[in-house]
Amino acid sequence: MSAEPGLLEHLPADVHGLLPFELAALAGKLAAHGVVLGLNELRPPVDPFLPAEREQLAQELEAAATLHAPHVAVLDSIRSLARPGASCVVTCLEPGLGGGTLATLAQCLQVVSLAEELRARWGAPVVPLVWNDCEGIDSRRLEERTVLDRSDELARVRLEAVARGERSWRSVPLVRERYGLGAARAFLRQLYGDAPKIDAALDLFMPREGEDLGRACTRSWLELFGPRGLVVVESDTLRERGSQALARIVSGGFLASVREALATFPGGAPLELEEEELIVHTGGTTPRILGAGGDGYRYRDEPGSRTPSELAAELVQEPQPWSPSPLLRPLVRDLVLPVAAVVGDRGELARHLITADLHRSLGLPLPAFLRRVSLTLVDGAARDALEREGLQLEQVLRHGSPEGEVPVPDRELLEALDVLAQESRERLANLRPRLTDLEPSLAIPWKRATRELLGSIERLGQKVARVGANRRGRSRRRRRLLANGLRPHGGPQDEVHGPIPWVARHGTGWIDGLARELDPACAEHLVLHLP
Repeated sequence: MSAEPGLLEHLPADVHGLLPFELAALAGKLAAHGVVLGLNELRPPVDPFLPAEREQLAQELEAAATLHAPHVAVLDSIRSLARPGASCVVTCLEPGLGGGTLATLAQCLQVVSLAEELRARWGAPVVPLVWNDCEGIDSRRLEERTVLDRSDELARVRLEAVARGERSWRSVPLVRERYGLGAARAFLRQLYGDAPKIDAALDLFMPREGEDLGRACTRSWLELFGPRGLVVVESDTLRERGSQALARIVSGGFLASVREALATFPGGAPLELEEEELIVHTGGTTPRILGAGGDGYRYRDEPGSRTPSELAAELVQEPQPWSPSPLLRPLVRDLVLPVAAVVGDRGELARHLITADLHRSLGLPLPAFLRRVSLTLVDGAARDALEREGLQLEQVLRHGSPEGEVPVPDRELLEALDVLAQESRERLANLRPRLTDLEPSLAIPWKRATRELLGSIERLGQKVARVGANRRGRSRRRRRLLANGLRPHGGPQDEVHGPIPWVARHGTGWIDGLARELDPACAEHLVLHLP
């Protein structure tokens, strides 16, 4: 039996599969690395900032936030960071078309709920904060979003590719004609134009003329969660502070510490350090990528290298054009912000484990880490498909919608009707001589009766065949809906689909409902049943 609308269902955490280090985290084996399983394990962090440093940080964040005209609760959150002992709960997100994915929305909601809970427990300011990584190194994939079309097939809504040499969407104001912004909105309206909240959803999540993707996402998240005090910090807001932090990190034994952590990583190293893009120099006409090599760090396009101290000097002398990779980002973030806890996905957990020892060697408090909530949204169409196909939700989430079709007994029925027609034809043929012996004129009604009886059986067979084909077609459609809606591309729904279709159909009330029910330290997989 399907769950009722409005119900928040809990499934096992491993419904989409877990890697060895994730299993170790859920088993409580990574507590020494700051990975926590419950709110009772969280403690207020040691305050690493002087009062003047806090005041300056709050001023810089407020100056950047006012550009977005945020809710007053956002400004109150920022100003509270100037108070001694104030801390923040952080999640790092990459911007994406349409406000990102459902996982993005869930992470925003999770840090808000976590900050509210810790604020009540600790009696001190705890600010929910999103680090909007507007300068992600691999930003090409951010230009499109996967959606379901009207046939429940996966389709892509996308912007036209940025021109050669424009590395990051962050630096590209979206012009309607050049990047297909109007075409993307029109495509979504074609798909979901009959949804009652489509205009509100497009206005909330789609970029506006002149916005870049990073700023568009900042606006969306602030509109949704700003009334609850969520602060969104774009990656270039604290550029000078970040470059100073980078200098401290690279001169503090970063490469050696990472190599040691990778050698002892649970289940085997998740990356090859020499293949990683570590720092990007964004000055000039094209970006230049620094990785590990030579005497320390080397640009991919030059044979020479620089030592950690030489790179640190460059970072200090010219702070503006440097951008850290996701591997360096946790350290930069924790050096420039008073972080109490981090909410992150699988990749963020791996980076947290890799950099944990380096936190200690830098004299930097190691923040607590909580796995992000994993979420699946299920509506009435999906519940109906599950029930009619005789499938369990957990089965579909683990293994996908099964191949093949539900058996329809039309073939057996058609064979039985063929046998009946053949037997009727033979028996009627045997009756004809006896009828004509009785009266020759009976041959005419015999022909009519034979034709009508066999025609009726044939028409019944045609109806049976049509019913079977329709049932198989509906079954294929339902299974396609389950596969593409609940497990698109064989992966989690919340990592592929975005919020626009859901907000277009149901508004934002379900987000508020989820907020009321959400345990911010939940380790299970959540399923929210919508109308």
